[in-house]
Amino acid sequence: MRSSSALVLVLLAGCTAPVAKDVEHDTPAALGTDALAACAGRWIRRGPQSILGRSTDLVLEIDRGPDGWTMRQDQVLHPGVRPRHEGEVEARRGGAPSPLSVDGDRFVYRTVLYADGALHEVRHTFRIDGEKLRFPAWVARGEREWAFADTREDIVLRTEHDPRIVASGAATLVGIPQRPTPIAYSAGFEPEAGRADVRPFVIRFAQPGEHGAQEELGRLIEHPEWGCQFVRFNTYHEGTWTRLPDAEWARIAALPEWVPPKH
Repeated sequence: MRSSSALVLVLLAGCTAPVAKDVEHDTPAALGTDALAACAGRWIRRGPQSILGRSTDLVLEIDRGPDGWTMRQDQVLHPGVRPRHEGEVEARRGGAPSPLSVDGDRFVYRTVLYADGALHEVRHTFRIDGEKLRFPAWVARGEREWAFADTREDIVLRTEHDPRIVASGAATLVGIPQRPTPIAYSAGFEPEAGRADVRPFVIRFAQPGEHGAQEELGRLIEHPEWGCQFVRFNTYHEGTWTRLPDAEWARIAALPEWVPPKH
């Protein structure tokens, strides 16, 4: 990925700080044809600052022109209080606007993904949380299904029952490598470490391991402050089962959040 557009897409897959307040969670599906209008405008995803104030922000602009809706992604580089070379100033770089449409809970647009420089169609799930745009994002599709899509993954989680009514049952995970054995879920409210007053709703997905013991695939967490996130614990690839590092509450963060410039 040599283009700036591709670099932006890679950065989109990282984590940001958790949301600092409770928000309403409106799914894009509920927005219907008004989804793009609700997302229109300029959004910023602020990057971390160095001790000298140097940082890189990502800027997303969604606009409606004479030929329809477009999306433009840029990087804004801030040199800080001590530029790396004389005369360095704030710089902005990015690609041309791309035609943008919505398919259910996904943004659909075209961008450069590979070194060949060709444009490819991508579909990223998104949602609106109050004044914040989550993109890409985990989105709820009713009471028993959740989805996530970016340039690397397309995942759908389903439970046999509504987990808030029936605390355990069968489940399916589409898009996540797994053993050819049944998957089960168990669900309930769990206290967050260090915050007794916060109890996210957690759905655990597991399946029998090599010796019959349950191996946890991951947890879907519906947090009252930053919404929905899936934390993966184990991965299975070509016959090899690998335990991923334990997820800590301190580093479980929301997927990329974009805020208006005033934030």
